[in-house]
Amino acid sequence: MVEEVEGIVIREVKYRDADRILTLYTKEHGRITASANGARRMKSPLHGVTLPFVRGEYSIFFGRGINRIQSGQVLASYYGISENLDQLAYGQYLFELVALTTPEGESNERDYALLAKTLEVLQRVSDGALKSLVHAFELKHLAFLGLRPQLGACAVCGKQEADFHHFHAMHGGIICSDCVRKTRGSMRVSDSVIPTMRFLLMTSFEEIIARPISEAVLKEIETCVLEFIFLQTDRRDFRSLAFLRQIQASPRD
Repeated sequence: MVEEVEGIVIREVKYRDADRILTLYTKEHGRITASANGARRMKSPLHGVTLPFVRGEYSIFFGRGINRIQSGQVLASYYGISENLDQLAYGQYLFELVALTTPEGESNERDYALLAKTLEVLQRVSDGALKSLVHAFELKHLAFLGLRPQLGACAVCGKQEADFHHFHAMHGGIICSDCVRKTRGSMRVSDSVIPTMRFLLMTSFEEIIARPISEAVLKEIETCVLEFIFLQTDRRDFRSLAFLRQIQASPRD
């Protein structure tokens, strides 16, 4: 059966002499895998539309074996991301996060639209707002998957407090002052960390990138969110994050 599918290329594997095996995050079917025969040849009509950081419309044959892309056209390209190493590394991280957290073959149109919007903003965001954008994506993405961390009340007992100062990834979110004394493994955070996480979760990207957030607060948010994501994915690191750390450790001009 052949279907018209809108999707974003989030992973490419070179196959044989000229083929590509793609992971697409699609509007209609969520994450799928499809082959693109001959797509690595420069003259192939599939060459440009099967590159990472491309959103396209594809005619895909869904068969019993691997799905096969028959044709496609570019709807949007986010090639500008590759011109900035930090943006490129974060873009690859977003793709790896989506690949590891989304179920295969299940549509999630809100999450698909979120990724498309994030890529559009990513290629034009300033370096100062880059981490804010990425952490906002992480939180919104988790929420759309039904994995939203608890940021409104204690994740253990449900108690409401004026201010929360501890995050417990294993318990799934913030914990109150009473539960902190009864549990191990919580992370103490600064006064503004939890309110800022709520802001990133609930606010539009345009407002987020316009509001400066201190590097110290972003670092604490990164620690909390990554610990939560690692528990959800049963991992201790992502390849893309290792690449990002390598870039950030390199001397800058």
